[in-house]
Amino acid sequence: HIGRNRRAGRQAIFPQSIAVLPLRSARKRAAEEAETIELSNADAIVKMQTTYIVEPLKKEINALRREVRRLQRAIEAIRDCPHAAHCPVHDSLQSAEADAD
Repeated sequence: HIGRNRRAGRQAIFPQSIAVLPLRSARKRAAEEAETIELSNADAIVKMQTTYIVEPLKKEINALRREVRRLQRAIEAIRDCPHAAHCPVHDSLQSAEADAD
């Protein structure tokens, strides 16, 4: 009788094991799908950041660089100006430079 009870117990557990396998498989597929969605969302975020933040900032930085170069050329041109001795811009730049020191 003991041998039969063990077999009966195994047979009772075996169908439950079969029922668990599809659940594990479904859980694994759901985890894989969630990871795929997460990666897709991360890619979308990076693209949005590039489009709406990085690229506009690059354009602004380049525009600022051009303006700084223009200003540097204008400041350097003061030396050759015949009115440099009485130039209010030159005087202002000189006083700003003295204040920075």
